[in-house]
Amino acid sequence: MSLAGGQANPRQWGEGVASGGGFAIKWPGGLAIPEKEARMKRGTRYALWLGAIPYILLVFALPLVNRVHPVILGLPFLLFWILGGVLLTPLILFFAYRIEKKYNPPDEEDDR
Repeated sequence: MSLAGGQANPRQWGEGVASGGGFAIKWPGGLAIPEKEARMKRGTRYALWLGAIPYILLVFALPLVNRVHPVILGLPFLLFWILGGVLLTPLILFFAYRIEKKYNPPDEEDDR
């Protein structure tokens, strides 16, 4: 396969999946990712969903809470919302870390 102006052979892409060779991804040049390693583990999936909560709170919810009143602790509501999101983020990410470690115990290879 040539990247500089040449055409790629379409049969080279995804050979492992089509032939049932046990590979989820097989790149040209011999690099292959085994199917077992290509799937996302359950704990990682939970941790990613938990990690998305601060992002949603601080990005997508801002238009919904963009107001000055009520004033909470002397802060406009929007500033209080942002401050609360910033303070909750480490706590949420800590729980995401704990959940990932609970569902995905480290392998012998990960201990190195």
